[in-house]
Amino acid sequence: QLEILQQGCRQFVNNVQEKSVGRVVSRLAELHSLHALARLGADLRERLPKEETELGTLVLGERLSSWDHFFSVHLGNRITELVSLQLNAAMDSCLRALSFMKDTSKGSVLEQPCEEFTWRTPAQELLSTQRSSQDTLSLQTRGLSPQVQVLCKSLGQELGRLLEELKPWGSVEEDLESATGAMLSRWHDFVNKELVNQNDTDWLALLGQVCQGFAELCPELCQCFPSKKGGQDPWQKQQASLRALRDSAYKACFALLVQQEVTHLGGQLDMLDHFLAALLCWGEVDVQEESEGGQQVQSTLRIPLQVTVPLQELLFAVCKQVNRLFGHCMPKAIQSEASQLLVAALVPAYERSCQALASQQLPPALCQTWALQLLMDLRVLGLLFQADALSTARAAVEAHVDPFDLDVLLPHLDRQASLAAQQTSLLLGLCLGDGVGRCLVSGPVPSGSRAPPSSPVVLPVLSTGGPRFPLLPTVSRFLDESPRSGQTGSASGSGGNTNLAPPAPPPKSSSGPDLAAVAPSLTASQSTPAFAALPSFYEKMATSMRSSWFGPM
Repeated sequence: QLEILQQGCRQFVNNVQEKSVGRVVSRLAELHSLHALARLGADLRERLPKEETELGTLVLGERLSSWDHFFSVHLGNRITELVSLQLNAAMDSCLRALSFMKDTSKGSVLEQPCEEFTWRTPAQELLSTQRSSQDTLSLQTRGLSPQVQVLCKSLGQELGRLLEELKPWGSVEEDLESATGAMLSRWHDFVNKELVNQNDTDWLALLGQVCQGFAELCPELCQCFPSKKGGQDPWQKQQASLRALRDSAYKACFALLVQQEVTHLGGQLDMLDHFLAALLCWGEVDVQEESEGGQQVQSTLRIPLQVTVPLQELLFAVCKQVNRLFGHCMPKAIQSEASQLLVAALVPAYERSCQALASQQLPPALCQTWALQLLMDLRVLGLLFQADALSTARAAVEAHVDPFDLDVLLPHLDRQASLAAQQTSLLLGLCLGDGVGRCLVSGPVPSGSRAPPSSPVVLPVLSTGGPRFPLLPTVSRFLDESPRSGQTGSASGSGGNTNLAPPAPPPKSSSGPDLAAVAPSLTASQSTPAFAALPSFYEKMATSMRSSWFGPM
């Protein structure tokens, strides 16, 4: 009889549990905060009878917990719903803020370009706390502008309030981690959609900065992913995912930037009139040659000293855009990919110019002048980017130069290309990867003398492996004054101090090649009149922009 009674009681409890589900769930749905749920849970625990365990064992033949039977599961489900709602509301707030920035921006969605933020201390009221100078410098180094800081601060505050409300509930870590992961998945979907549909480089750069800010400026996000023993830290996995998304945004930004800038190059190198207008500076080099009779004859050769104007304008425009979009905080892999994108976009332009050179019926001297200038551009680009993709275009251009003249000209052309690459590297700045600048300076350093660094830094290294970027401004005509091969330091003064030998002066420059002298060979240009030397383009730029390529400080 006792067993029959206990079975009937268990059936009664199950019926009550089934019929109370709808009423309990509807009542819990009226509570819209975790604090209210916590108060309800505390009241229920206080009102439930203390001796229910003994009564359950006596009546049902097993332990009975009214909390577990009627309330625990439904309260847990409601907590999960509220956590998801609050996290989605926090992400909605971030997306609305970004949309507002985009809709109300005048020109650029970036609140502060790089020169405004990197070289000036941000207003303290825009920061979450009173940061130390080192913290501010670290933010400047990483390109995390006040615009991004405010957005990350807003998300952090929402998450902080949620974590505070979840303190009374100790067993919701898995639900919180799952809901936060779903929120970040929404952010990934939003950014990936923007990468496909957007053609605004500033907007893509801002999205990349926000991804980096979420990974580095939101400690509350880290608290939503508690570490686990014996496995990969879930927060580290989320950080890696956010940084990968940042890199994707930067790649899309640079691809769009290069595409926009290269289109301006257009047909400036395809037509003779445009090409002649693009020539910048040529010089004369005196060489000793041996005539058929065995006599030494001095000849004057004309070689280009600088790259063409369209290429200079393109490189300078890319440099300005990269600097404006916080290029110094870009990962080295992204900077290297930007260089590859630029080279890949330039190769077709020079191949078309070479085809135009072959298709037009030009005098030999004019044809060779065109080819030499193209060869100068390609050799400088090869030194700057260390790219093998230019070899095919370079071979096609060399085919339009007389083989004898090419053998005589190549050493002088290579020397001028090295010097032009050092000067042009100032225009590229951040587009050059680590170590490329060092390749531009040839020759050993004499013992006892210390050559200046090829890549000085503006911001100090804050930690091991911290981001660095080269010092762009210069007032010298030469990027590095370390001696070339064949030059040695000389001792001066009574102390025997060793000084670096001054670099050899460049060849006599002129405003352009001597196109009036139509001759089948370069050696016949001995009677070419010498033009007065003109100031170098780089000297003009260094004079007008002494402070920084980023602008006046």
